[in-house]
This record gives sequence, C-alpha cells and structure tokens, in this order.
Amino acid sequence: MFDGVLVLKSAKQLLENNKVITNYTFIVESEKDCIFVENLVSELKMENNFVLLPFYKEKNLLFFNKNIFLTMTDILEAKPEISNIYARQSINSNYYGRLIIMSNGDIFANLNKKNSVISIMAHYTNLHTKK
Repeated sequence: MFDGVLVLKSAKQLLENNKVITNYTFIVESEKDCIFVENLVSELKMENNFVLLPFYKEKNLLFFNKNIFLTMTDILEAKPEISNIYARQSINSNYYGRLIIMSNGDIFANLNKKNSVISIMAHYTNLHTKK
C-alpha cells in the first residue's frame, strides 16, 4: 500500500542531506485536509517552507466560500504598489521558479498545463540530439 507520508519523510530527508532548498505544496480540498497538513508540517518541522494550494470541486464550494474567496471589502482594502502591478502583468509570481512533483513522479511547472516538465525536457533533448 502507498504511504504518502512515509514517502514525504524519506524525500525530505534526502533533500536535506543534499542541502536542497525546498518548498512543499499541499493540495487541499477541505478543512479536514488543512488540519491534516498542519499536523504533518508540525511533525516534520516544515513550518517555514510549505504552501497550501486549494483545489476546487463542486462538492467543496462551502470550503471555498468560507476560506478562499475574497469579499468586496477584502479587495477594496488591498493597496498594491505600482511596481507590483507592473510586475504581475508579465509574471505570475505565485508559481515563478517552482516545480510540483506529483506522487506518481511526474514533475510540473504548472498543473494547468498537460505537459510535464520531464516530457518537455525529453522533447527538447530529442529535437537537439537528432542528426
């Protein structure tokens, strides 16, 4: 049986042993998922290098309404600096320089794109190694 927690512990240890700076992204669909991740992060001492990535399904709209969506007041109270506005026109800073490693080993720069980083690299390599 697959034990994702055991795999995460092993991967974390391997990355730390090789002095790889790592940030972990956890996909959450409910408050129950958030509590699980909080406990896991605490147990593995990862409090400073993780992000929760909410995943919407039709059945978790209440979770999004309560925890994710912004109200009009939230939006109006935000005071972004002009430099941030210009930067965000070109680059999505939420994902810049990040890779997502799925439990099956696929690596993605963006979960919304169907090509993984590995398949893109393999395609690029094949293009430049053909004689």
